[in-house]
Amino acid sequence: MCWAVSDDQEYNSPSFVRVGDVNNGGKFDLVITYSNHNNFGILFNNAANQFLTQISYDTDKEPISALIADLNYDKKLDILIVNRKSHSIGIYFNNSHKPEFPSVTYSTQIESDFCWRRSCQ
Repeated sequence: MCWAVSDDQEYNSPSFVRVGDVNNGGKFDLVITYSNHNNFGILFNNAANQFLTQISYDTDKEPISALIADLNYDKKLDILIVNRKSHSIGIYFNNSHKPEFPSVTYSTQIESDFCWRRSCQ
């Protein structure tokens, strides 16, 4: 498997990559956070083991990590994004076969670099 090199400025600062079958297509897809652009992208893997053009989704400020899991027990993988600068997490629920992920954002008690307010010294 190989990929073409891109000069696309929108995707030049990945901060985290997670692998999972997001669209239930039987192939691993890539979820990539871009902290400098306040978004994340999904590269869906097609039947020929080629990644399709990336689809981007807006996040809160400075997404630095991602989790792929079935968070609402509907047998579809959802995406959780950790946003450092806005001290929040965004949950992107996978509720269709289209690349649409309605989101819910929760504020957290994170002060900085994963230090919880009650445990910081």
